Amino acid sequence: MPQVADHSGDKTLPDASNVCQSSRSIERFRYFVVLVVFALAVRGAFLWQLRTNLRQDPDAYREIAENMLQYGVFGLTGKSGPSPSVVPTAYRPPLYPLLLASLRAMEAPLVSSAKVAVVHLFLGVATVALTWLCAWQYCGMPQWQAVLAGLIVACDPILLHQQSLVMTETLATALAAIALMCLAFWSMRPGLGSAALAGLSIGCCSLCRPTFLPWLGLVALAIAIAPPAAATARAKIEAAPRPQWRRAPVVRRLAWACVAAVAGVAVMLPWGARNAWVFGRPILTTTHGGYTLELGNNPQFYDWLSSSEVLPWDSRAWQAERQAAMSHIRVDEPSELFWDRWAYQRAWQAIRERPGDFFRACLYRLVQLWSPLPHRLTSEESMARSAGRWAVAGWYCGVYLLATYGVARLGRKVLDSPWLWGVLLVATWTAVHTLYWTNLRMRAPLIPFVALLAAEGAHTARSSLRAWRWAWIAHPPDREPKQGE
Repeated sequence: MPQVADHSGDKTLPDASNVCQSSRSIERFRYFVVLVVFALAVRGAFLWQLRTNLRQDPDAYREIAENMLQYGVFGLTGKSGPSPSVVPTAYRPPLYPLLLASLRAMEAPLVSSAKVAVVHLFLGVATVALTWLCAWQYCGMPQWQAVLAGLIVACDPILLHQQSLVMTETLATALAAIALMCLAFWSMRPGLGSAALAGLSIGCCSLCRPTFLPWLGLVALAIAIAPPAAATARAKIEAAPRPQWRRAPVVRRLAWACVAAVAGVAVMLPWGARNAWVFGRPILTTTHGGYTLELGNNPQFYDWLSSSEVLPWDSRAWQAERQAAMSHIRVDEPSELFWDRWAYQRAWQAIRERPGDFFRACLYRLVQLWSPLPHRLTSEESMARSAGRWAVAGWYCGVYLLATYGVARLGRKVLDSPWLWGVLLVATWTAVHTLYWTNLRMRAPLIPFVALLAAEGAHTARSSLRAWRWAWIAHPPDREPKQGE
């Protein structure tokens, strides 16, 4: 009788669980590669199509960067006597000009548009990859939902357009995705080091867009009073043998909150020290706030809100009036700080005199921040431009619908980590831009979190579609009776 070999003790046979795990890892890697290649193709195609926009400098970031390259001064070109000079400024946040200054052209101390395009493309693809990783690793989504979150970011109309402009949206969105990842990592592995990392990431965000700064305070407060379940469990386990173990979690949470806040502020201290040396005041943000508040709160804008005009407000008349008022002010070399305070005073005066119009302006800004439909820019709009605007509106209506499904699916969990950090970011962004001037592009840094919510809601949407399909199959509509029946 032939004997059957017994391999039960053979250590060389692969374990089934290991093979399965390896197979899943390969599958995830394939999904990731396909997503990255798709993002490169889509974003690269749009960037090439809109490449001429990179020569523009709407917010003077390129000017500041080139003045740093040529004169070593973070400043704007002004006039001092008959010849132009570079005047130090804190009007713009420092991180994006510093990035541009590192992209020097080969032949001259100028910013290379080609290098800007490459960096913007890299930042855009990195944002897509980080969104996918956060969805899979920290939100616990299956691969198809994680890929969907990445696809939403890759194809977002605002991000596709803004990557072709020398403006902060591309960098700010990437930094927001990094900060959300760091906060989610802290939630999984709470500790002083991970808390410091989260604070550092938000500090970098604030150096790119000052709107992030209140987010740092809300995050620190949330860490102190609303810790994630993982942090509470770890604190209780470590403190259990101690007599006063009930106090240990509170102390630990306060320590984490303080470390995160201090780390975030520490990143901004060099910028504040530079401004203290130049302006005599440690400005951690910018001198742009007064202008932005006045731009959204002035009599001319309030009058436009009361009119029936369908086109966006034209601020040129207000700018001329403002320049005329500035020319009549006689002070000894007024600094940016002076004009910032002056703008704040004018804005608050308009708010006090017309509180009803201020409330209407707040509602208008709130709608503009989250509006799915871009503004109509000309009275005689072409068919192609009109179709493009409505296509964008359709995209955002679909994303918002899925995000609403996501919030409903999460329920109270939306206030637990890692979702809590995105909720706080949305709350911060909405509150700030309800007061200050805003438009549709301002919500760019929120898009990764909105994509995560939409991907979470896609599960509910798919289940609903399946239920409707089976209901249709099981109970089809009655056919119409034929003649003679």
